[in-house]
Amino acid sequence: MQMMTERITELDELPGGWRIHGKTGTGPLLRSDGTQDPDRSYGGFVGWLTRDSRSYVFARLSVVGQPETGRAGPYTRDTLLRNLPALIESQHSSP
Repeated sequence: MQMMTERITELDELPGGWRIHGKTGTGPLLRSDGTQDPDRSYGGFVGWLTRDSRSYVFARLSVVGQPETGRAGPYTRDTLLRNLPALIESQHSSP
């Protein structure tokens, strides 16, 4: 089961040889009265990175405006992937 999960969640390799696995999700944002907000939704992206013997687990949840971004889950994933190499590098350069 673990090998199947690794295979179906693997994304492109990141700079520095990091292998990334993840899954997106999109869900409705509810207003205080319980109705769905048609202009915004939740976007989630969870997964893990590996390189050599190092592994990091991550999760990101964001509220995204629908009209300009499309589905919130893929938008959240793409935003995190753009910033992830710098985040990893900052973790490895700190003492």
